[in-house]
Amino acid sequence: MAVLWVRQEDAEVPWGVVALDAHEGLVLTGDPTQPVRRPRNAEPGEGQVGLLRHGAAGREEWVLVAGAGRRARVNGVPVCLGMRVLAHKDEIALEGQRAFFSTERVAKVEPFPGAERKVFCPRCKLEIKTGTPAVQCPNPECRLWHHETAELNCWTYTPQCSSCPQETRLGGDYRWIPEA
Repeated sequence: MAVLWVRQEDAEVPWGVVALDAHEGLVLTGDPTQPVRRPRNAEPGEGQVGLLRHGAAGREEWVLVAGAGRRARVNGVPVCLGMRVLAHKDEIALEGQRAFFSTERVAKVEPFPGAERKVFCPRCKLEIKTGTPAVQCPNPECRLWHHETAELNCWTYTPQCSSCPQETRLGGDYRWIPEA
């Protein structure tokens, strides 16, 4: 699940997280008290800057779309032709406000959603059935699914993912947070 880090004025923690997984699109307001809002339709209107999701969950991409007359920048570069595909750690600047886009996820147990073809756990090599409690590795380069049931604790079995150096603790904090 992608997230948007937004500045929290007068808060102990300077950055807050807006989870993007439940949204098809968001409009960035440029107002630090109301950094994002859900549009009635997925596309931002004229004069707005929005984030739109493209692709299936878990493999989606997010696109920043700037309406006419809006000066949005990604990593200091003006958004040309009104749109830009976002990448992990991209800084979004809009009317003096800053936000950061991140594709980092936090590992959590969830029902395996199923796939077009059979998926096998990289630790135990058994098939992961649809609806079975499982964990998808949060590392963007890995994203492999592992069992996490009372009988098969494949994700938490060792301190790191069976296929990459990702730590296997559940929940927890994000490893990357924007600088204060």
